[in-house]
Amino acid sequence: MNAFQRIVRLSAALGAAALLGACGTPMGLTKQTTKLDLSKESAVLATFEVTRSNGRLMPDPRHLFLRGAKAADGSDRVSLAIDDEGMEQDTGKPRKLVMVRLLLKPGKYSLENVMGTITGFLAVGTWAVPLNLQFDVPENSVVYLGRISAHLRDRKDDEFRAGSLIPLIDQAALGISNATFDVAVSDQSAIDLPRFREAYSVLRNQEIQSRLLPAFDRTAFDREYQGATASLEAKPASAASSGQ
Repeated sequence: MNAFQRIVRLSAALGAAALLGACGTPMGLTKQTTKLDLSKESAVLATFEVTRSNGRLMPDPRHLFLRGAKAADGSDRVSLAIDDEGMEQDTGKPRKLVMVRLLLKPGKYSLENVMGTITGFLAVGTWAVPLNLQFDVPENSVVYLGRISAHLRDRKDDEFRAGSLIPLIDQAALGISNATFDVAVSDQSAIDLPRFREAYSVLRNQEIQSRLLPAFDRTAFDREYQGATASLEAKPASAASSGQ
């Protein structure tokens, strides 16, 4: 089974879990955090933005999958629950914004994908945004990885699907199986960092470095969906960093 197939199957399995509420490892930094000890773990910040412009039901982000951290079962893949505390929805605008706050040991990691649901009348659909974006966590630091923007739109030709075909009626009716995501990584530190500092008092006097994720390239995922053997190995993150 290739990497994209694993993502799609996991997105289908998420539907049952969604009915019981979010599960997974909580975000490491919360509004109740009063002290940031960077001697063993660094703080990693990013925002994930999902949009949809055709007037249909909005996607609800539920999980961020991270590779490189150790899970309870000993694997190097962790499911992080996206909580309501870090979720913003603009009034009158089809957008949801997730404030990602991680506490990680120094090392190499990869943001694998973001998954979630769309809930309609008597139907719950599941979707997945494939990423596979690598980044490095330096010692004793607070770092900002940038903003990941995912726009759900109608799918064309052989582009990767936004979610599984099954269950057929639910996934199609909610506009998931016949859609795809346009994904972009950008530096929105001028907007995001004041937002983080306002929401999380422990960050207000912290120096935050910008270490942006690499650009997203959908080519490998489209080829993988088409059955090609293109590698999904993540690109290395930029070595450049700047203080904010």
